[in-house]
Amino acid sequence: MSFKKFAISALDFVVSRFFMKLFKTNDINIVEYCQHEFNFNIPSDVVAIRCERFKAIGRVTTVFAYICEIFFPCMQLLKV
Repeated sequence: MSFKKFAISALDFVVSRFFMKLFKTNDINIVEYCQHEFNFNIPSDVVAIRCERFKAIGRVTTVFAYICEIFFPCMQLLKV
């Protein structure tokens, strides 16, 4: 697991723990349900969406797209 992927996973964990404390539960299914109902995306989903959006609309130059691929290699799985 690369450092960047680890950092994003750590942010996901922090957000999940925040929801657990907010709703006073330890059940991850309840937390995921609440996140879904509040239309809250976890950081890893937000990063994936933003990388793809920037690549798709062409606002980012080739250099920035390359940097995005380096820092977020897991986004390669989302390509159509």
